[in-house]
Amino acid sequence: MDGIVHILCTMHNLSTQSSKLYVEKNWHPPMQTMQSTISLQDENGRQSAEKNLGAVYTPANLADWVARTFIEMASLPSNAVVCDPACGDGELLRAVQANRPNMKLLGIDVDPSAVETALKRKGEGQFQFMNCDALGSPNSSRIPSWAILFGKKSIDGVIANPPWGADLNASRQELTAIGYSFAKGQFDSWNLFVEATLSNLRPSGTAAFIIPDSIFLPEHARMREFLHSNVQIAFIARLGEGFFSEVFRGTAIVIFRKLPPGSDHQVETLRLNRKDRSAVLTGKKTLDEIRRAKAHLLPQSRFKNDPFGRWDIDSAVSEDAKIHAYTTRRSDWTQWLCSGRGVELSKFGHVDVCPVCDFARPASKKDSLTCTNCGHTSRSLDFRKVQIVKDEPSNPNTFPFLVGEDVGRYFASPSRYITKSVSGINYKSQDVYSRRRLLIRKTGVGIKAAIVNQPSMTNQVVFHYFENPALDVPTFFLSYCLGVLGSRTLLAYHLRTNGDNEWRSHPYITQKVISGLPIPLPVQGTESWKQAQAIAALVDQALAKDELTMKLDAKIEGLVAAQFGFDDSSYSWVERVLSQAESLEPIRALQLGSRFRVMPQWAD
Repeated sequence: MDGIVHILCTMHNLSTQSSKLYVEKNWHPPMQTMQSTISLQDENGRQSAEKNLGAVYTPANLADWVARTFIEMASLPSNAVVCDPACGDGELLRAVQANRPNMKLLGIDVDPSAVETALKRKGEGQFQFMNCDALGSPNSSRIPSWAILFGKKSIDGVIANPPWGADLNASRQELTAIGYSFAKGQFDSWNLFVEATLSNLRPSGTAAFIIPDSIFLPEHARMREFLHSNVQIAFIARLGEGFFSEVFRGTAIVIFRKLPPGSDHQVETLRLNRKDRSAVLTGKKTLDEIRRAKAHLLPQSRFKNDPFGRWDIDSAVSEDAKIHAYTTRRSDWTQWLCSGRGVELSKFGHVDVCPVCDFARPASKKDSLTCTNCGHTSRSLDFRKVQIVKDEPSNPNTFPFLVGEDVGRYFASPSRYITKSVSGINYKSQDVYSRRRLLIRKTGVGIKAAIVNQPSMTNQVVFHYFENPALDVPTFFLSYCLGVLGSRTLLAYHLRTNGDNEWRSHPYITQKVISGLPIPLPVQGTESWKQAQAIAALVDQALAKDELTMKLDAKIEGLVAAQFGFDDSSYSWVERVLSQAESLEPIRALQLGSRFRVMPQWAD
């Protein structure tokens, strides 16, 4: 067939004897027909394959904006070579062509049907498409050179919406052997595309990525550090959810240049709130208009100097002194406590019971299950479906069960009952469930913390903390921690530094984020010790009465604010941060009304 050069390529999750390098010689019109290992008529099979490949194609409007922003920041030569290593239907490359003709545009995708679609949609321009694995085959000894695959000398730019959470053909060990440093610990498929891009870009080349908002979470600290330590970040945008149909994850845009970051380099940053996002998605405003109105510059050194490698793009440079006031009070407060999570089970308590040995496991959506006790493997339907969590105690072998939604501010009470001693269920140490504990809810916006005294099990979305018996921990410490965790003062810091200031699907807080919260450790014989005791005493009053009145709440807040160095004047910053956050339940619950005012003060 004219216009096709055959090569062998390895593809993720697709069975094929030979893949094809589609080079349109002399830029001929696209082919009308092409064989594919996935039938275009088999819609279910296609959707399943796309899910495994993490394929979510870029909407045209978003592709156009990212392409124009990329071109603006890239300083590309007129005959630049730009590659999309996960091109899908070619939308991003088409957007580049529409805004900057005459560039050489290279597209790679593991899905042959995607390459076929990209060829049919390409229009005018110098396009080349290849159906293979941009990350390399399991037998590769190095990260592939995309330029060499296409017969080019170098890659000037990369623009991509790489797969999020895709299944990978190569094992962790094989990826490490290829040369991927991110194929260790917890990683996502898009991490590898970023690393491969750094390997492929020429010096001073530019890359633009559409990636999940999870890059801002603690589990991706290594990727953030990799970028802000090795490249010049030109642009970071947090767009939020809604830009991809039926994808309930926030979207982020990161554009960087393969240049060493200078000490004075500035990063343009942009954060869309719910109102901005609604205006864009309904066509009332454009992303360009929002960018002109809200983007601001931040020194890249801020990210590098942050002890947790956070990309704090919400706080302006003018707020650095306020944030610094918190960080100077950072401590190893969690070292005074023992911590853990509850039963590895959902709040509904659904389990799958092995038909051979009656060993239970948390319910799974997989089609095939293997018993971890006897090794029996069969269809999921063959495993007995049992619910071991009920709204009422169903037998003498049940125990109060407290789940995430049961944890409120200061107070928590179990709403369910769990059957004990089910073989195979990891209940953890049951001694913990009978002691006084500080509970912090993992899921949800903001910080939900409470102290419980009554015996109750918790599930996996509730963290628990109690005094470390090996240390001489002050008796008031747990109550003091609750007073700080439940304060507006600490929440303002959390909102600014972690960006957790609006609703999103599946919000959560990690133990790493919790341990990084700057709760000042009281030092005996100092003012901070006396202040911590006063905070704890008021918290205990609320717990004893099972009620936190507004008057008592305001008193506790004033003591916490003073512990962080705020006075009547500077505390207005805390109030301003909370007023700028989306009006969600955790934020509304902190409103004191007009009768009460927070007055930072030291204990008598």
